[in-house]
Amino acid sequence: MRGLADCTSKELLKAVSHICATLGYMEVLRSDRGSCFSSKLTRTTLERHNVVVRLISPRSPWSNGYAERKVQELKRMLRIYGAAKSRSWSTRIDDAMVRVNNMVLPEFNKTPFQLMFNRQFYPSPGMGMSGAAESLTASPKAVEAREEDAMVTRDWVEKIRDAREVEAPRRARRSLPVGQHVMVKMSTQWAGPYVIRGVLDDRATIIIADKSGSERNEHLKNGEM
Repeated sequence: MRGLADCTSKELLKAVSHICATLGYMEVLRSDRGSCFSSKLTRTTLERHNVVVRLISPRSPWSNGYAERKVQELKRMLRIYGAAKSRSWSTRIDDAMVRVNNMVLPEFNKTPFQLMFNRQFYPSPGMGMSGAAESLTASPKAVEAREEDAMVTRDWVEKIRDAREVEAPRRARRSLPVGQHVMVKMSTQWAGPYVIRGVLDDRATIIIADKSGSERNEHLKNGEM
């Protein structure tokens, strides 16, 4: 991962081509509706490699939830380094990726790196990327720095894991009974009223039916009804 020089399609395609040259091309590229992803240049270039570009629905970031969560994890890690709002954040991307790729995923009991390459990131626990040969010649200061880095990694992983397990506070949630009439806040105005036909979960994802009777999914955040 690296920071892009700008948000143009050419810069995006450079980054994607570099990744695909290493890992191979994907079948589907799912993204938000940014101009660099939705441009004709991006689509036609990737179509040459049989890659389908799929854009998420407007104003629906949760439909690309996994990517959004990973972005949030990277931001949290950069805040730990104190680089979130400074121009030095790009210099810590490699450190961020090491930690993200080595965080154990509870559902698999493996790290993303293990799932991708079927091996450990480090040759053995506690060793750096250069392996056992480095450990034999490393200075006490280098060993201490490596141990400190491993401790920071463990602390960060625990914080991220705890944050995932803590349930969002319920005090901000509203009860959404079936049959209730609600107004929905769109990007520029309020729409409705709509009738709640079914509640999918208590966090405010519901099914609504418009005046014509057609149903669609909507995500209602607290305070937007």
